[in-house]
Amino acid sequence: MQKTLIILFSFLVLSGCYHNENAEQNLAMDEASYGGRMAAPEVRQAKMMSQEQQAPAKKIIKTGNLTLKVESTKETYQEILSMLEKSDAYIENENQSTQSDRINYNLTIRVNKQNFDELFNSLSTQSERVENRSINVEDVSERYYDLDTRIKNQQALEQRYVKLLEKTTSIKEILEIERNLNEIRTEIEIKQGQFNYLSKKVEYSTIYVNFYEVLPYTYDSEARPGFVARIKKSISDGWQGFLSVLIGTIGLWPFILAFVVIVYAVRKWRKRQS
Repeated sequence: MQKTLIILFSFLVLSGCYHNENAEQNLAMDEASYGGRMAAPEVRQAKMMSQEQQAPAKKIIKTGNLTLKVESTKETYQEILSMLEKSDAYIENENQSTQSDRINYNLTIRVNKQNFDELFNSLSTQSERVENRSINVEDVSERYYDLDTRIKNQQALEQRYVKLLEKTTSIKEILEIERNLNEIRTEIEIKQGQFNYLSKKVEYSTIYVNFYEVLPYTYDSEARPGFVARIKKSISDGWQGFLSVLIGTIGLWPFILAFVVIVYAVRKWRKRQS
């Protein structure tokens, strides 16, 4: 009986340990599963952030066009100048023209790419009527990074030639290396100039602004001369025409003299024949 109780007690103890182990394993698995489900979005987000960091930033050139009808070109011009000071922008080129019925202003504005939208919208409000409003976006990322890579490769090649030149003692090889160096440096300068120009276009967007003021109609009495003035002008024009014909005729005197001589000779010959 005592042995039976001992065996039964041992069996219960072992069963309890087994259930505890299973419970701990299940809990660990649940925690791992729960933690995995919670960590998955974070892992995905980390991967996406890593990919974004590795991907090069896009290089975009923005160009805006505005045609505005304004009440006063002078006041509008001053307002635009004050806007440019606040927007890290400047006028690259300007042209003013005055016609009989209007005053025209053409401005080429360069603005920091971060302030392009704000300045463009502000300029649109400084008008009586917006006649044209357009924005063009050009992605130049491929050309930008291609130029950057080519410049770096050429610079690395230049450094290799420089090191090779330091070790070379043959005059022929020195001349050959220097010729190659000159070609590489010329190519670097050309590409660097293109890269700098493209970088400037990317960093500073362009806005072309044309604004004009319509002038009030005024009658110009001097535009059409009076009756007496027109008669005087006609007499003057006729006299000038007569002088022109006379001078032209005088200029033909050799031909006239030759014609007279020929006519005289023909008449004299006829008289002799008769």
